[in-house]
Amino acid sequence: MAPIADLVTVLEDVSGVHVAVLPVAGNDHHGMRGGDPNRHVTVLGAAATAHPVRLRSTLAHELGHHVFGDPTPLKWSDKSPEENRATEFARHLLVPIEGLVELLGEPGQVDVTEPLLSKVVERFAVSPQMAAIQLREAGFINRAVADKYMSVSSRALATRYGWTALYQQWSVDSQVVRPPRQIVASGINAFIGGHATVETLANLQDTTTDAVRANLDEAGIAPAPPEPVETVEDTLDWASLGSEDPAGG
Repeated sequence: MAPIADLVTVLEDVSGVHVAVLPVAGNDHHGMRGGDPNRHVTVLGAAATAHPVRLRSTLAHELGHHVFGDPTPLKWSDKSPEENRATEFARHLLVPIEGLVELLGEPGQVDVTEPLLSKVVERFAVSPQMAAIQLREAGFINRAVADKYMSVSSRALATRYGWTALYQQWSVDSQVVRPPRQIVASGINAFIGGHATVETLANLQDTTTDAVRANLDEAGIAPAPPEPVETVEDTLDWASLGSEDPAGG
């Protein structure tokens, strides 16, 4: 029922998938899904973008494909039953109808004006289009009102109803490249164990070696000192061998 604030963290913690926000140039509404079936590892990805609600819907859409075990690859342009189902899954995940009722009251008892639409969009961090469809399905508005609201942008609502600063923060956050947390943690464990370099960690996190090195130094993270290697001489019990002087004859 509640809004999902950090969708990436929730998907990783609840669904057991790896989630990546990727540095993709050009068309920025990409979603992807892949992994290693032998190790039962799934990675969901979406392109970093200045459009925060698009990023959230893309990740939720890809999770829908994962939950239903849809084949890969599927293209966004496909109007297949799998695509439609993943879209509906994303809508109900991000804007649960029970959450709308909790926020607005029972359908038929409240007039959902544009200020209330803005409240829904702000609370659930979704597009007016997604919010309008859910409001219509829940019985709060009819199709004509839904069609009207679907022509509005989330940025315009934020500007009109006073939450521009929040929207701008969403936009900043959604442009940050985020590698899968568990994979980065494994890389750092390998670094501590002496099996990965700073360059490897920089590649994983799509950043510079200087930035990684600075973060590691600030956190006090360094490779563990090598274990002392025992030599044959260290392990011999000279007394039991009957020698008075291990260095003598």
